[in-house]
Amino acid sequence: MERVEELEFDDAFFEHMTAEARRYDKHIVAQREVMEVFRGNPVYTLNSGDNRRAPLIMLGPTRSARMIVVPLEPTHRRGVWRPVTAFEANAHHRGRYQKERGNG
Repeated sequence: MERVEELEFDDAFFEHMTAEARRYDKHIVAQREVMEVFRGNPVYTLNSGDNRRAPLIMLGPTRSARMIVVPLEPTHRRGVWRPVTAFEANAHHRGRYQKERGNG
């Protein structure tokens, strides 16, 4: 799995997050929270969902202990990934994080 060295946000991400936040409370996630997860100790796993655009998932807690899921798509630059969306983790995601961290 390619390393995630940098995140690149685009207008599509912000537009998507604004639209999703109107429909789903769990999608109210700030860019700051995504960066907190990235700078923390995230787990990276392959995306087993239907969204093949984002083959990788970044999963981890924010500084306030909110567990966030961030599907990522590759860019044309090695090590640079683009968040597609972000949302609050469900029980499955939390369990996956604990398992990867050796706590589950």
